Amino acid sequence: MKLIILSGKSNCGKTASLNLLHNMLLNTNTVVEESKISVGNPSQQDYVYLMNCSCTNKKIVISTWGDYPYLLNDYCSKYIDYDTVICACNMNFMRNTVHKPFEDAMRFDNLTTVILKTPESDINKYATSNNACATYLLNLIKHFGII
Repeated sequence: MKLIILSGKSNCGKTASLNLLHNMLLNTNTVVEESKISVGNPSQQDYVYLMNCSCTNKKIVISTWGDYPYLLNDYCSKYIDYDTVICACNMNFMRNTVHKPFEDAMRFDNLTTVILKTPESDINKYATSNNACATYLLNLIKHFGII
């Protein structure tokens, strides 16, 4: 399994960026959504997307809900048969004393890729920042041969 973690502080745009990535993947016309599962608070637009790439036949999970430290381990365990798991993980929990997301990540992919998402201080640049993050993730996925 290839594991990609988008980490950052609360409200920095992790969820928005991953939802944009989901849309970008669908727009490639090679990735098909198998399922969209609403998780967490529906008003926060948190989803688990189960997807399949027709050109590589690789299965992808995108989880936009990552404000709790146990979720990384839960999603990786639940979707162990998927080729790639892309998820959000709140930076506040990366050094948690009970749940250790970095250690959990290493159990599933010892070359886990962690992208740090910084908050945009200028509200007018928020959408541009999230789009740039989603584009970066899309290019990374292409680089890894996932799509």
